[in-house]
Amino acid sequence: MAYGRNQKPPFYRRWWFWLIIFLLFIGVMANYQQNGTQGTHPNTAPKTAAHKTGITREQYNQIAMGQDQATIKKTLGTANTTSETDVNGQKAVVWTWSKLNHAFKASSISVTFVDGKVESKGYLNLAAKQLKPISQATYDSIQSGTTYDEVIQKIGRQPDSESVTTLGEATSKTISYLADKNGKAQTFVLSADRLVSKTQTQFKQ
Repeated sequence: MAYGRNQKPPFYRRWWFWLIIFLLFIGVMANYQQNGTQGTHPNTAPKTAAHKTGITREQYNQIAMGQDQATIKKTLGTANTTSETDVNGQKAVVWTWSKLNHAFKASSISVTFVDGKVESKGYLNLAAKQLKPISQATYDSIQSGTTYDEVIQKIGRQPDSESVTTLGEATSKTISYLADKNGKAQTFVLSADRLVSKTQTQFKQ
């Protein structure tokens, strides 16, 4: 499909979007194989309320696209690790927290900033340590246009990881399931709560 001069292709057809997803999986598998998350720049967090009790799902849900770093730090405290990367000529900064409330049932969350504003957020679910593969029949039955709730219902469990990204007025949600310790993963990309893409990938360790 051709796009006009002023018409940009959908976010899920841009190379850098899939680069971010690839990096997410690398982080997921690294977290699965290690007891702790290793980052480029470890931080020592102050004794804020979030760090005393662990970050809750409610606090995670408060993270909104476009918020600045000061707002996120006030909500979640100082990140445990930070890293930087270049995405399509723009510097992206990733903050990661590993001290989460047990009820959240996640081992880490990450927030990505571009130009100092939240560009994406995501979490890794503790279920990733107890892998339950999705059957090929179930995977094949999930078709484009399926809603988020329908995907979860068909698979029968919450995702092992989630990433939410907003580009302009478009908001995408990428949910992933790890199928085995060798890095096999199934990924579903939704836009406006409808499935637009799915992939099965084998990341060799």
